This record gives sequence, structure tokens and C-alpha cells, in this order.
Amino acid sequence: MSLRFGSFSSVFLRCALGLGFLSAVADRFGLWGAFGQPNVEWGNFSRFLEYTHSLNWYLPAGIIPLLGGIATGAEILFGLLILAVFRPSFQRLFTGFLSEPHARL
Repeated sequence: MSLRFGSFSSVFLRCALGLGFLSAVADRFGLWGAFGQPNVEWGNFSRFLEYTHSLNWYLPAGIIPLLGGIATGAEILFGLLILAVFRPSFQRLFTGFLSEPHARL
């Protein structure tokens, strides 16, 4: 029974993490609704870029769209890789880099 539960919990956590990454991307593209609706943080990509610029205030403003695009692409890639159970050691290493700085506090 313990082995069966461990396997289930591993699959459940993997799905939750992968879908969490993809849900954040869906929010950036307005798929969960407009900003101001319940459970919507961004509502559009430009609001996400404003937040990205506030975190990276020391970078030139022209680089922020590229940085936001890279972060979004990485979250899509890692969300799909986690769901597909592809190269777990690679995923563990690089998904840690995607966490926001304030989430580490």
C-alpha cells in the first residue's frame, strides 16, 4: 500500500507542478480572464512585462520584452516536460531557476 501511495503522490505532484507552470502562462495571455477578475493576476502579457521590469529595474527597458518572452517560453517548455516525464534530473535543475526571487524568501 505504501508503494502504491508513493507512486500516486508522485504523479499527482508532477501534474500539479506542470499544470501550475502552464496555468501561469495561460494567465499572461488572458485565457483565465481580464485583470481584476477573481484569481487573475496578469490578464495580459503587457502587465506581466511591467512586473518583469519591476523585478529587473537595472536592465534597459528594451530588453524586458525579450526577458519576458524567454521566461514564458521556458515555463511552457518545462511545464510540458514535467507532464511528459522527460529527463527528470534536467527538470529539477532548471525549473528551480524559474522561481521568482521573492518566492525564495
